[in-house]
Amino acid sequence: MSLLQRRTAGSFDWISFTIMLILCGLGLAFVWSATYKPELPYSLFFKKQAFGVISGILIYGIISLFDFRNLMRQGYFLYFCVIGLLIFTIIKGSIGMGAQRWINLGIIKIQPSELTKLLFPAFITYFLFAQQENFIYRFKDFYLILIILGLSGLLVIKQPDLGTALILAFSALVIMWLAGIDKRFFLV
Repeated sequence: MSLLQRRTAGSFDWISFTIMLILCGLGLAFVWSATYKPELPYSLFFKKQAFGVISGILIYGIISLFDFRNLMRQGYFLYFCVIGLLIFTIIKGSIGMGAQRWINLGIIKIQPSELTKLLFPAFITYFLFAQQENFIYRFKDFYLILIILGLSGLLVIKQPDLGTALILAFSALVIMWLAGIDKRFFLV
């Protein structure tokens, strides 16, 4: 048995994968039932959702082959690039549907605020992972995370994209709760 097979079979998280498949199946069923018409049983919305589910499963499988510590470290440094892209979007982004939140690359347009949803948790977890030995988990130890969260939130709200800003805030709060920040912080 090769190293890749042992690593994949032995450490693959089958529980979260199964839960993810169940949730994806339920989502597809809901979209299908909400958009079903006898003359067109598979609507465009269902096809888009199915494409997203298949793409997500493929990405999940590919990413699970890599060491999570390397992915965290790369995500940490890539997040600073995403902040640069958010600033660039505000200065010179293209306007679509009344909001200036896109970067036009000619062939496609990208929305940097979507990358924040992916890379901000990696930023926080790598920061906490790197500080693990000398971290006491007091409120003042989380200042850098809160500053980056505030900067990211302001840049995303400026586009305007309140939904992404709220997702950033809630994901940061959940990760800080799981990291063990003092409960008084959440009461305040």
